[in-house]
Amino acid sequence: MPVEEADPAPQLTERQQAALRRDAAAERARGNEALAQLFERTAQEGFPEPADCASWEDISERLWAKHLGGGNHGHVA
Repeated sequence: MPVEEADPAPQLTERQQAALRRDAAAERARGNEALAQLFERTAQEGFPEPADCASWEDISERLWAKHLGGGNHGHVA
C-alpha cells in the first residue's frame, strides 16, 4: 500500500506572520503583567503561612466532590 505524502503546511503571508508576532508579544506582555502583580502582592503580603494553605488531600477531595456532584467542571474553587 503506497504511503501518501502529507500536503505541506500552507505558507503564511507577511501580514499573517506579523499578526501572529503581535499576538504572541501581547500574550507575553499579559503573562509578564500577571507575574509582576503576583510578585508585587507577595512582596506586600508575604507568603501564606502553611497553616493557611489547603493540603493536596483537601484539594483532591474538593475536586472529586465537584466532579461526582455534577458541579461546575470549569472551576476549581
